[in-house]
Amino acid sequence: MRYFVVVAKDAEFTTILDVARTKIPAYAPRKSTNPVTYPDETTSYYWVVIPVVGSASCTSVFSVIDENSPQGFGKESTPPPPITPGPNADVTEPPTFSWGAAEGARDYRLQVAHDPSFGSLIDDVVTASTAYTSSSTYPAEALLYWRVRANDETNIGLNWSATQTFRRRLPTPVLGANPDSGERIPILSWEPVPGATSYDVSIEEPDGDSDVWDNLFSTVAVPEKAYGVGTWQWRVRANFPAAGSGTFPGPFSARRPFTRYMNPPTGAHATRANGGLVLRWDPSYGLAKNYRVEFSESSGFGSPFDSKRVDNDAYAPTLTASQFQNGGRLYWRVAAVDEGGNVGGWATGRVGLLRKMVVTANGGLQRRARGPLEVRVMNAKGRAVRGARVTLRGVGVRARKRTSRRGMARFRVRPRARGNLRVRADKRGFRPGSAVVTVR
Repeated sequence: MRYFVVVAKDAEFTTILDVARTKIPAYAPRKSTNPVTYPDETTSYYWVVIPVVGSASCTSVFSVIDENSPQGFGKESTPPPPITPGPNADVTEPPTFSWGAAEGARDYRLQVAHDPSFGSLIDDVVTASTAYTSSSTYPAEALLYWRVRANDETNIGLNWSATQTFRRRLPTPVLGANPDSGERIPILSWEPVPGATSYDVSIEEPDGDSDVWDNLFSTVAVPEKAYGVGTWQWRVRANFPAAGSGTFPGPFSARRPFTRYMNPPTGAHATRANGGLVLRWDPSYGLAKNYRVEFSESSGFGSPFDSKRVDNDAYAPTLTASQFQNGGRLYWRVAAVDEGGNVGGWATGRVGLLRKMVVTANGGLQRRARGPLEVRVMNAKGRAVRGARVTLRGVGVRARKRTSRRGMARFRVRPRARGNLRVRADKRGFRPGSAVVTVR
């Protein structure tokens, strides 16, 4: 007596999966050069034993399938139990997946996907181990899904494990001990991030403009050129290798403010010599493209009467402006100007110039006749100059008086000849003033 064992995927035995002959009333799928295994199924398999008689070649059939009570059975292996990452875990390092061993496993297939149906795979790997550390960078902050199953000796995939979820929290760079303020933009630094291939630095300027320096391969950055006063904001993020090719950015760090200022030039002072005026200061190396100089009649500089941009560290006004000519107390200031036209802090001071006197003389003088002469001395703003010394010389006349509180000096003189009588006024703090009276 011999037996045929027939295994099918349906009760009608139209889809035969396995046929074997045995001399004993038992059968197990054999391991040979072509071993037979059955995939896991959610529906039943069916099997039947058909006794046969006859020669050793079993050419004479004893019965048919339906007469031998076909039986059904289920084939569902126990999947490997997932261990890490645990359900809804937050993973900040490159994730390591681990699971328990499955009976009859030759190796394991691990899948990671964007969706629970695993239609959009991020990773699909086969490993002989019960753990796997991915070299890919998963999307940050996204909910991801993973599962694992065993493959048997014939590389037939068995049951999948339960689907697990996790979120990839990419690490944020830790900023270094950078200064919070200064005249020069400092070296920006941060701690290296494990797994990062490059870094992006975002800069927000005081005027609202922004820029990103991308794909930096160092943990320090220094701007080639930076200008503008006020508060800058900067932050940094790490880039990680993406699945397949390219990189994927992590989250930006918190913004770090840096307040840039430009101090007033040092050593600023004004000197007067030989009737001129020179303003000098120490150069602001590395900060100033040029300098702005202003003169005003008031310390508030609401209406500067002289304003210039100069490239060097000194300025000598021409003194042609009426405010210079009128003299008195004037105010000056100087500031550095950077490449963006931003003006730094002002160095201020004041300087006193000799004030202008306006002399007028009235009187109809004639030769050898005594007559009156009235001299009035005013400043540039039309105000009387009190106590000015008024001197008369020429055509035989020599006389001197001081002006009254109304700026007046009255004389009675008798010229000896025709010609010009010179009138001169002098007072401390004023430039001398003069006038000419014609004697007939």
